[in-house]
Amino acid sequence: MILYFTGTGNSRYLALRFSKELNDEVVSINEYFKYQKKAVFYSEKPYVFVLPTYAWRMPRVVGEWIQRASFSGNKKVYVILSCGESVGQADKFAKRFFDKKTKLYFQGLQYIVMPENYIVMFHAPKPKDAKVIVERSIYKVKELSQYISNQEKFPAIQYRFGSVFQSSIINFPFYHLFVNDKGFYVTDRCISCQRCKQLCPLNNVSIVNGKPKWNGHCTQCMACICGCPVEAIEYNQSTKNKQRYYLSDDYEYTK
Repeated sequence: MILYFTGTGNSRYLALRFSKELNDEVVSINEYFKYQKKAVFYSEKPYVFVLPTYAWRMPRVVGEWIQRASFSGNKKVYVILSCGESVGQADKFAKRFFDKKTKLYFQGLQYIVMPENYIVMFHAPKPKDAKVIVERSIYKVKELSQYISNQEKFPAIQYRFGSVFQSSIINFPFYHLFVNDKGFYVTDRCISCQRCKQLCPLNNVSIVNGKPKWNGHCTQCMACICGCPVEAIEYNQSTKNKQRYYLSDDYEYTK
């Protein structure tokens, strides 16, 4: 069973590709958050979590959800993170999480480079460059699918300089200082389409007088700001005039 959480479509795209390679079902974790579904699963095949990278680790909101969910059948679990560049020592922290807080057997974590979407701090690629990155990802999907299909552990990640600081020392203050919705606001370009509310997986966006309002329960998935069809949402001054990135659910890259 392949379970994914996504903000701007990268993890959804990868999950669907893994589904094709492994001939396995796909489950949207977003749907469980948004509609508060009871999370009880059974799978004869390993569980595969396809997730975005948040501060060089698995998203905390997904970890908390996994602890509340019930998983039976095959107890092996693989984690694939989509990222703009690297994942630090995310595998180390993922192993600790699954070993201590779940009854699943951790088989390793790997990552696949996808177009950058965290435009609060970084720059998203131009559409033509994003398309190249997305198309390249299928080679890593095929490679990792072999390990999953054979139920073999993923090879260890080769750490880069600074990895220990990214996933450990930086992660906590990053969440504490930056992962919130206080900087989001809507401009006069807003057309009151309510797309931001529809896309938010945590139901954190409400519509007041035709405009979005953020309600303090944000994981900064970038769905609202990058999915806005008229680019009417900004985050403080850091996103002005920046390229947005959103990968549509039919696999086509759109601005």
